[in-house]
Amino acid sequence: MTKPSLEDRAAIEDLYADYCWALDSGNVDAFLKLFTADGVFGDTAGNRYTGHDAIRGYLNGLVARPEFRGRQHIISSLRYAVSGERIGVTAFWHVFKWAKATSAKTVEVTGHSDDAFVRQGGRWLFSQRLVHYWNDTDLPWAGPAR
Repeated sequence: MTKPSLEDRAAIEDLYADYCWALDSGNVDAFLKLFTADGVFGDTAGNRYTGHDAIRGYLNGLVARPEFRGRQHIISSLRYAVSGERIGVTAFWHVFKWAKATSAKTVEVTGHSDDAFVRQGGRWLFSQRLVHYWNDTDLPWAGPAR
């Protein structure tokens, strides 16, 4: 399987960092700039939002929720696959939160993603980001059945 160049990997890792910063700071405009105009974002409930307007509607609702504030997303264990002009990535993601009032520090949720990137205007952008839970029943399990 073809792997992306180190330069392309670094650019995609930077894009993931920009994604986390935009999401966790509630910067919807910065978040949308990371997606193609026809990009798809899929949430953990299985809903798909196609295009900037649909993604904006979903994200505005998300960041307006008081419980969302203070969350920190971490994306790790990136696995790359090149297919023509597209780079696919599967990765883990984790969400942490520190509630200052109670001093509670928690791992809120864990999951994995199926992402696709295309180059537009000299930079990589998400054409697809589908996020899924990762727990003892919702995961791509290849081991023995229970």
